Amino acid sequence: MGVTSPFAQFLEVNSYLAAQSRRVEYENFCVPKAAIIWKMYRAVYAFNAPDQSSLSFQKGEQFALIDCSKDEHWWHVVNEHGQYGYVPANYLQKDNNVAQDEVVKSIDRAIEFIHLAATNGVLNHSQRTSLQKLIEHRQSVLLGRAQSSVQPTTSAETLPKYTTASSRKGSARRAAPPPPDRITPVSSPDTEPAQSPISKALTTSETQTDNNASGDSFDVPRGLLSEIVEQVRGSTGLSFEKSKMAVKVVLSQVAGNVPEVAPVMERILQSSLSKEEDSTSALLEGGKDYERMDTIFTELVSCKDDSQQRSWALHEDEAIITEYLEELQSLLDDADTRVCKAVIQKDSYGYLSALALYYQMEIRVKLRLLLLRVFGGICGADLGALSHLLGTILPMEIARDLKTDKDSYLKMCYSSLLCVMLFSTGEQLPFTHYDQLNAEFVSFLLDTIEDPPYDEDAEQIPDLFVNLLLSFNLHFQDPSSSILMKVLAERQHCKSFSEKVMLLVNRGVDPVRVLDHETDAPDSLLKLLSDVFSNRVTSEIFYTNDMMVLIDIIVRQLTDPSPGDKVRTENLSLIFKIFENTDYWEHRHRLTELGAVFERILQEEGSESDKDKSIIQNMKTKLGEKLS
Repeated sequence: MGVTSPFAQFLEVNSYLAAQSRRVEYENFCVPKAAIIWKMYRAVYAFNAPDQSSLSFQKGEQFALIDCSKDEHWWHVVNEHGQYGYVPANYLQKDNNVAQDEVVKSIDRAIEFIHLAATNGVLNHSQRTSLQKLIEHRQSVLLGRAQSSVQPTTSAETLPKYTTASSRKGSARRAAPPPPDRITPVSSPDTEPAQSPISKALTTSETQTDNNASGDSFDVPRGLLSEIVEQVRGSTGLSFEKSKMAVKVVLSQVAGNVPEVAPVMERILQSSLSKEEDSTSALLEGGKDYERMDTIFTELVSCKDDSQQRSWALHEDEAIITEYLEELQSLLDDADTRVCKAVIQKDSYGYLSALALYYQMEIRVKLRLLLLRVFGGICGADLGALSHLLGTILPMEIARDLKTDKDSYLKMCYSSLLCVMLFSTGEQLPFTHYDQLNAEFVSFLLDTIEDPPYDEDAEQIPDLFVNLLLSFNLHFQDPSSSILMKVLAERQHCKSFSEKVMLLVNRGVDPVRVLDHETDAPDSLLKLLSDVFSNRVTSEIFYTNDMMVLIDIIVRQLTDPSPGDKVRTENLSLIFKIFENTDYWEHRHRLTELGAVFERILQEEGSESDKDKSIIQNMKTKLGEKLS
């Protein structure tokens, strides 16, 4: 696996753009839609560039046009060597004797030139803009949509001499004006050349108006803050979030200590909260992290294909695959979440499907551990990835692996934690998954909880297995169909499991919610308790003392929440089931407090309490005098 050049990486990433059939934004050009300019132009005079944004050339040199929308007198072009810049339009003459493939070659050389000029492989805003235009021109040429009937023309015979800025101020039609500033586009060829926001703030600091002081007189280039953050991240190795914080701190300090540029700094900071900083395919796919993640996923998919073609493992590639997986894990932890999502979701989560198959075929424990960590990072980055992975072979493979490979405790920990993530949404499992996720699997987990391995490295396994059972139980809507409830009903010994559940209930934190994603899944502990107490047989796994502790917690949960709170409704349903399916009436623990809570809820006004009142009324109807 050789090292890919920056130019080759760029073309690989942009193959996705081509697949999506992206169209040129014709309105940004100075010619009609039917007249995309792709033919070459030739210099009829030599020209010495007055600044870095312009391009020097000799008579006879050829150019391909990139853009003529900023100023009708100055065109953005690329020469035969791939160099790009602004040139005076009236120094050029259309060259009709150039083959189409020569135009494509010039554009390709320009693309490569831009990538070679990138700082540490990271493109700045101007380079990205030029790249996008070059790619669109290349696609237009290859698609054969170019028509030259309406191209702008100039006459070399009427060429005026190159003039200075002072001699052009009194002229209505400016001959060869200075090239426009590429940071802030010129809105019209009749306006003065635009300055960058920072330059404008500095040059007008002495005569600044109130409008200028507020920063409203200029626009922040789209994606500028993201570009600065990416430069910091590429140069320092900091995570995206830390890089973003560092940039914001620096800009805030500059704004506070240099009043002349404060409006500019404030506008840049404000842009982080505006739609201008929203993710777009052009911004995300041009970044270094996106390109690297995409390359790693591609290489891992090729490893999967290699595994399919061989019946024995080639251990010579372990070091390379390990490096890929470790780098991918680092990117999932440190890169912009939007970038991670863009790569993960590519081709309808195609990479994830291939990676799940690769996990099934990979037999080396070290690589399986790294793959489990990568899957965990993917689940944390994108909620949609959870749903997709749940439908792959991965959950079945992990369940089979847990039952058969009991010697690698670290892998058991990683596997159970990943399963908790996958099951945490409560989404229905494919029916075929129950071939492995069955009563035997649940019994194995319960057996391990009751009789854990006597090893220091395995001390976390019982707690992780409890969390796994809690998450697995979420997708069973009816307790009678729950595999966990069926297994508990047949067991006579669940002391450790019930004790660990009570400890979690007392803490008041759902252990299944290990990710930050917002889902509609219920609280896994309340769901388990509700299912357990729906049947008298399963309710017997809790001892009387455990029951009393649980009732104490329920009284607290019923007292604190306000009307309409989902937690209060769930606890009312739970205590109702305890009344019906346990020996509660033998001890009547805290019945007085519960009765007072019920009466208070019945006296509440408003529709928010209607559901809670309905549950209490049903209790009174079924239990009668017991509640009095």
